[in-house]
Amino acid sequence: MVSPGSQVADRFRKPGQYADKGIPYYWRVERGIDDLPIVHEFHRDEEKGVYLPAAQHEGVLRTAVPFPVEIDLAAVVEL
Repeated sequence: MVSPGSQVADRFRKPGQYADKGIPYYWRVERGIDDLPIVHEFHRDEEKGVYLPAAQHEGVLRTAVPFPVEIDLAAVVEL
């Protein structure tokens, strides 16, 4: 989860490091206005070596990569 103190690292530094290592998929979780999670999904462009936005998930995270998953984001509770 992106916190105010780690926004720059979570949005810029970390994705660059992960892309450099060849990690094919990256998700960033942030809180929406309603305080529910929003998941930003990125896929690595093999030619450019950077992440490109693939989807933004609100309400339900549904993706097929790297394997099929479906998560009700409204049901996710912070412990």
